[in-house]
Amino acid sequence: MNKQDLIPPQNEGKQADLLEKKTLPDEDSAQQTFSTASDRLLHPQRWQELCGKAGAAFAVISDELQQVDRPLKEGDYLRIDIPGPGTGAGEGYDWVRVAMLQSGEEAGIRRLGIKLEPSANPESRGDATAHFFKAGSSSTLEIILEGNIIEAHYHGRNEVINNETGKLGDDLRNTVVGAGAKAGLSEAQWTALLKGLIA
Repeated sequence: MNKQDLIPPQNEGKQADLLEKKTLPDEDSAQQTFSTASDRLLHPQRWQELCGKAGAAFAVISDELQQVDRPLKEGDYLRIDIPGPGTGAGEGYDWVRVAMLQSGEEAGIRRLGIKLEPSANPESRGDATAHFFKAGSSSTLEIILEGNIIEAHYHGRNEVINNETGKLGDDLRNTVVGAGAKAGLSEAQWTALLKGLIA
């Protein structure tokens, strides 16, 4: 796995790094927990169950623009329904694309990671970023197993509020949601997800 590609360098805006860790009784139970956590990571359509109903709801949209109930693939979109008003560009939703999905094992360490990047709404003809953070930001989620220790990581990079869209309503909404994210509201949800992944 190329960790540098999965977690881009921090150049501007906010950076966030979160970690949840669990020690299992033995390697067999750790391997089982890793398999379960990997399955959970690859099914964002079930993340709300792990985070609590007050959090965002995710739908997986294939590159053929079909909502699917299968494990995530590179190139898929996530349609995010954040409580409260959405953007006009996203037709009520925020959108990200799975820019990278990597898995592998090296020196006895197993890893699975996905990198999400803000995208335009694939269901419209516009190219405006339909997310409260600007294009260039990213969110990386990783599951790492070493021996009988499993870790779930979140890495947010270059998080800059998307408030120069040219649409006043979207600018105001993104400013409010982005400010909440910068104040730690999104970190609370990511932390809940990390805990849920390895529970």
